Amino acid sequence: MADRADRSDSGVPESGSLPAPYANPWSSLAQDLRAVAADLRLRLQELWRRNREGDLSTPGFWPRDLAPLFWPLALALPALLLAAGVMQWQRLHPEPPPHPQVEQLTTTPLPEARLLPDQPATKPVQAPVQAPAKIQHRNQPKSQQRHPSLSRKLRCRALTLCCSSSPLMIPMG
Repeated sequence: MADRADRSDSGVPESGSLPAPYANPWSSLAQDLRAVAADLRLRLQELWRRNREGDLSTPGFWPRDLAPLFWPLALALPALLLAAGVMQWQRLHPEPPPHPQVEQLTTTPLPEARLLPDQPATKPVQAPVQAPAKIQHRNQPKSQQRHPSLSRKLRCRALTLCCSSSPLMIPMG
């Protein structure tokens, strides 16, 4: 409770109340990365200077006058060969073109219908076909136009078969 009383109004604790000064880890990381980059730059400068002076070792067959070129060539040549190999591999083995994102359904054909061994063969039965309803012309007398035997369902079916611009008339009654 005493620690809470020591804090200021801004919400940041005083440095005297903590056992060690607080350092934001992200700012520490940024400082460390800058230090690593500076160290690498200094080491590369030293390596470049030693190579230029001929201080680095070279093989016996390499001419002494070309000693500063040995290590840059020794590092660049394998990198170039590796890049050429990758490019050759990509040319010989191209990636397949991407397929469109269409779902393809695979279906299997229906099996053939076969008779069971214990059933006798039967002939296929056709459904009875009804004769179309007789459509009466408008000019016929009313006594001939009306067919009490036609059901309402049959008259509706006949109506759906006719065109709306047809000169035929179907009695509805």
